[in-house]
Amino acid sequence: MRDLNEKLRGNLIVSCQALPDEPLHSSFIMGRMALAAEQGGARGIRANTAEDIREIRRNVDLPVIGIVKREYQDSDIYITPTLREADELVEAGCEIIATDATDRLRPDGQTLDEFYEQLRDRFPGQKFMADCSTVEEALHADKLGFDYIGTGLYIFCQQNPALLQTAQQDQIFASFIAYQLPVGITGLLLAAIYAAAQSTLSTGLNSVATSWTLDIQERLTKKPLSFEQQTKIARWVSLGVGVLSIVVAMILANGQIKSAYVWFNSFMGLVLGVLAGTFVLGVFTKKTSPMGAYSAFAVSSILIIWIKYMEPDVSIWSYSLITIGISVIVGLVVSAIERAVTGRKVEADTYMTVYDLKKIKDEKKVGADKAPNAVLAEEGE
Repeated sequence: MRDLNEKLRGNLIVSCQALPDEPLHSSFIMGRMALAAEQGGARGIRANTAEDIREIRRNVDLPVIGIVKREYQDSDIYITPTLREADELVEAGCEIIATDATDRLRPDGQTLDEFYEQLRDRFPGQKFMADCSTVEEALHADKLGFDYIGTGLYIFCQQNPALLQTAQQDQIFASFIAYQLPVGITGLLLAAIYAAAQSTLSTGLNSVATSWTLDIQERLTKKPLSFEQQTKIARWVSLGVGVLSIVVAMILANGQIKSAYVWFNSFMGLVLGVLAGTFVLGVFTKKTSPMGAYSAFAVSSILIIWIKYMEPDVSIWSYSLITIGISVIVGLVVSAIERAVTGRKVEADTYMTVYDLKKIKDEKKVGADKAPNAVLAEEGE
């Protein structure tokens, strides 16, 4: 117990979980996520299901807080509700088993006190964590004998809907900070969040302004731009993107959007898939013409917008795969038709596709071989 406490005290514990309906659902992926967390400095992992936990333990040698999320018809308890889940976690070898320790009744009308007594009788040497939603529940769990106390913000908000104010889904944490924490703590957290947000916004604005100025504007003007002209254009682009971002934020805040996270990923699925399809055409094919790329961009954009609004059952997580596939097919077909009709030969510029990697590598090798001879000749002079 003491060694385990020393490993965890003051260190980061990372949750590596994905439910069956989520895109990262896979024991293999959770194992690699745990490895990435360990390499990033984590000293503990919280994971869901025995399968994921076994895979995680094959990848990292860190203490695991295990849970099993399972729904029962006669109870709202979701995190390790019964002894069945506890048996699975003990067999998986978790150092700590976490369970919902709120004052709600468990399946079959069982109380937390009764459940904890059964846990201790069956697994006397096992360490248990209580996920609590209030101070009173935490004090009660400590009195029962739980080894660790955890927090359950989502449960707290479910039990106290009036405290959510106008919060929805991904606004719950922000609402909790604003309305439940002491004034001083709220200020510190908001300052940290705003600092991180400002840094992210600054990076995004700079990236967009630079990309537009160097990659698009010079092509539109068809002449080199001076540094002063580039700076001026970048400033106007930054201003425009900033204003657009504020407008979008106002729409999200005042609209009927339930989750900004889901909306953003849906939007990025529309945009990034189309751009990624164009990128694949340019990098992985040598016969794609500009007309083929433009056609692919247009067709994939129209198709994915139609899918979003006419086929709502299609998952937003598949948007990028659909648009990339359509872009490649349309781009290659249109390019082939253009070559057949016009008779023009289409060939990518040198060093612009993956097919030139070997050539680049060979040229670097030749250059490295010549370098010592050049030095010797210079010394001979």
